[in-house]
Amino acid sequence: MSKGKSTREIAATLAMSQRSLEYNLTSLYQKFGVRTRVDTIAKAKKLGLIPEEELK
Repeated sequence: MSKGKSTREIAATLAMSQRSLEYNLTSLYQKFGVRTRVDTIAKAKKLGLIPEEELK
């Protein structure tokens, strides 16, 4: 997600359906209290869940 991949690309990388990924993203948004991927990445970065080198 932090590298700007589409839902389809991420799902293919994780070997899951696009719908399953969308469900999991919605759950993640709720847990983080955010509404967008950009907000999710910012929150994960703030919490130290994404290494700095992953954002390049």
